[in-house]
Parts: sequence; structure tokens; C-alpha cells
Amino acid sequence: MILDTGRMFRGTSGALGRGIYFAGSPEDTERKAHHRGVILECRVYLGKIKRLSACDGTVTFSLLDHEGFDSVLFTGFPSGPEYVVYNFDQVEPVGPVNPQAAELRPSPFPLILWGPPGTGKTTTLVAAIRQVLSLGDVHVLAAAPSNAAADLICERLRVAGVGPAEMLRLNAVMRNPGDVPTTVLPYSKRSLAGDFEIPPLDSLMKFKIIVSTCSTSGYLASRGPLPGWFTHLFIDEAAQALEPEAFIPVTVLEPGGLLVLAGDHHQLGPVVRSPVAVKYGLDVSLMERVVQRLTPVHSRVFTLTTTYRAHPSIAKLYNETVYGGILQCASPSTSYDMLSWPGCSVDLDGNRQPVIFHHIESQESRTKGSPSWVNQGEVLQVRAYLRQLVAFGISPQDVGIISPYQLQCKRLRIMCGGEEFPAQVGTTELFQGQEKRIILISTVRSRCLSEVPQDLRCALGFVGSYKRSNVAMSRARSALILVGNLRLLSMDAHWNAVIRIAKRRGYCCGADFVLQQPRVVDDGVHVAQQAGANEEAVGRPWRDFE
Repeated sequence: MILDTGRMFRGTSGALGRGIYFAGSPEDTERKAHHRGVILECRVYLGKIKRLSACDGTVTFSLLDHEGFDSVLFTGFPSGPEYVVYNFDQVEPVGPVNPQAAELRPSPFPLILWGPPGTGKTTTLVAAIRQVLSLGDVHVLAAAPSNAAADLICERLRVAGVGPAEMLRLNAVMRNPGDVPTTVLPYSKRSLAGDFEIPPLDSLMKFKIIVSTCSTSGYLASRGPLPGWFTHLFIDEAAQALEPEAFIPVTVLEPGGLLVLAGDHHQLGPVVRSPVAVKYGLDVSLMERVVQRLTPVHSRVFTLTTTYRAHPSIAKLYNETVYGGILQCASPSTSYDMLSWPGCSVDLDGNRQPVIFHHIESQESRTKGSPSWVNQGEVLQVRAYLRQLVAFGISPQDVGIISPYQLQCKRLRIMCGGEEFPAQVGTTELFQGQEKRIILISTVRSRCLSEVPQDLRCALGFVGSYKRSNVAMSRARSALILVGNLRLLSMDAHWNAVIRIAKRRGYCCGADFVLQQPRVVDDGVHVAQQAGANEEAVGRPWRDFE
């Protein structure tokens, strides 16, 4: 159990109660062992030590902590002294060291930092790295699946006071230096020609922290021996990384090194377009697979439950439908700055709310041979809201426009250009990891209900993928405006729950509509249950289209 979970367990009794007892040396361990079984090497945090010589079965972690101690040195055993700790987080099992356990291999699970939207996941990760650096002789690798995420880690560590002498931002040699933030460039190594370069091994090992993408960390494996020399590995946005991609930096972690996976498995996962790859599970990240094995309530899964991003009315939409209401809203004052906008909804209690769900049943279309869809009626409705925002004094930098289809995004960019309002426009994937003061969403699809059973076998954009809709809605800080066919969306189980909240609280406007019974369920399976339609399950077919 210890090797499988990476967690040491307290004993049921002892001279000092239910603790974890350690001899002072490997020789003492061999002599003291009552049974010639597995002997484990562990890293133990002793901290401030209390000395005791008499047996006392009442000692607990809480009692020690109240007295200002972290561990006990017990000198009352005839066989020699032993150290005792009471918190399993103070112990990290490394692996078996005796010949009797040669067939065993350490397989500790990583630590999981689960950070739902706006909970400060990257901030927490950076704080953890800073704490690790204070331990002394450590080497940290911080990785992420994208350059943008890796640059953000480097920038946050720079702000926290880490200098170029301690940290290296390792870039792929083919990366364009013009794409790197100016604040990050001093942390990179470049040749006389200005291109990025990979330092030799002896230079690499002088840095306390190396920051790179998961794939670029392969350069480290090519420069040094495997396994590597890093004591700690932090992977940010781990829920977005392909499982093989995440294992690249793992190869340069030293035996017994600590792996921390940070992300949110309820947001977009790895982008996998091949049906064969999906069939064999490559669309499930390493982080999600580990959480599925451990369960979210496991002691190695640390969940951030306070969200600091969105207005409570916005956060409620995804908190109740995706996160089971676990998030506590600590919205800053800036999240309330759209309540004076005349376009706000008015809830049943007469209070202004910055959430609008606009129902519209305009015609969708696509060009011949194109898998992407466009809805001009929704483009015009988004334009109407943009004009209201411009009249209110909103700047383009504060606005993000999301649609699941590239063709609709193209039309929306053209519209913004015509309005001389260069807001950021893109698909959900573009906005993951970002936030905007105001988010507008165009859902596009608007099929007749008689066509839905057939259409469920095709791509419906947001429908059938709660992770995409979760990301789209959780980007907004101060205002969320959704334009789409709410009747069609309500055929999806997740959207049905969201729209029910919006309708119950008075956020819906536009034409009247009737909520449908959900006919699309689960993120991975689309099911048609219309009379006359055969039930059919199709694994994430939207990936074939966008």
C-alpha cells in the first residue's frame, strides 16, 4: 500500500502512541526490525524536535503542533533512540533498500493540485516552487504543454524574486525570439546569431529552476543521464497535456523525486483529432487518469475551492453544474463593475445581474465542403450587444468573443473590424487559461427539432462536451452574454441544467422558448432518444470537425 499510494501510514500503537517511528541510522534500522521484511528508505521532515525519554501514549500531531514542535526524539528504547512523526505529509517513501524486497519497485502517485476556474492555481504552484527552493539542495523542473503557460510560470517566478542566475527558461531552438515576452527573454540562453540554444549539461545543472514546455524538456534527457537530476517536477495545465507528452519531463526526474500535476480535469483536455487515438484513450490526460484512480477526495489531491475571478451570478452557472457547489466565491470589487450597465438582466428580486442568455433561432449555414458552421443572425445580435458596450465606454481589450466554429469566428472578426472594435475572437481552445472582463458567446447551431436526431450524430459545437462549455462560461469576470438557440442547447444535459438556472433567475431574454428534455448526455457519448431514432453512441465526434 505504501509503494502504491506513495503515503506512509501511522501505526496503531507504540511507546508514544499512533506515530511513524524511524531509527537514527540504516544500521539501527536493520538491528531494530522485528521482522525481516521490507525496509523502506524515506525522506522525513523532522522540523523542531521535542525530546522525550518516558512512554506517553497520548502524544498526537495536534498536541505537538500546539506546543510548537514537529516531531519527537524518543530515547527510552533499550535498542536505541527513534524519531517519531505523526503527520504522513512529513514522510516521503523513496523505495525498498533491502535484498528481500528486490522484486518491489517504488511507484508513488504524484501530488495533484486541482484548480477550478479563478482559484489561483498558477499562483499556488509558483508559491509551492518558492517553498521548495528554501529547502536547500534542490533542482526544480517546471513544465507546461504550451509556451504561453511556461512563459507565465517564468514571469510569475520573476515577479516573486527569482533571478536569471537561478532560473533558465529553456526554449526550443526553432522558437521565434519575437514570440517570447520581453520580461522572459533575460532568462533564456541565445547564440551570437540571436537564436535560442541549449546549454551544456554542466551549465544546466547550475540552475535551481528550469522552465520549459513538456516536449522541449526532451532536450534535457538528451544532455544528461536518465533518470535525471531534478528533485521536483511541477507540470502546470497538466489536464491539457497528452499523456505521452507529460511523461517526457518525468524521464528527467531523479528516482524518488516529487511530481506535482496542476490543472483542472473539468476543463478542456488534450486535443486529439484521430478517432483511433481517442479509441485507445489518448484524449484522457495523465492528471485525469490519476484523479480517476485516486478519486478527488484522496489525501494526495489538493483542491482549491475559493474562486477569485467572476461575479457570483456568473460563477454560479458552472459551480452548481460542474463542481457540485464546492467553490466559495470571493469575487473582488472589480467583478461588480458592470452592474451599472443598462443592458444587465434584472432578477426576480429586482436586482441587476451581469448575465444574459439571449434566445434566437436564426438560420445556420455552411459552405459546400466545409465542416464549419456560421450563423449570421447571431453575428448581428452580438454586434448589437457590442454597440451597447461601446456606448457604455467598454474598450476592446476588455472583451472576448467565443464561438466553437472557425467560420463563425471569422465572421465575428470581420464584424468587429467593421465596428472598429478589435476585440479578441476565437474558439474555446484559444481562451483556455485566459480571462476577460466581458465574454460574449455565440453557440451557432440552430437546427429544426425534427432534424436533431440525425444531427446528434454530427458535431453540435458546445453540445455534448461539458468541458468546452465550462471553459467558455468561466472566462468572464464581470459580465457574460450568451447568444444562441436555447431550445436546442437545452437538449444537452449540461446546458439544460445551466439554462434552468438562468431561466429561474431571470437571465433569459429574446424570443420565448420551451426547455426540452435532455437527449445528449455525457462528455464522451452522444445519445439520440427521439421517437423513431435508434439509440447510437458516438465517441466525441465533434473532434472530427473542429
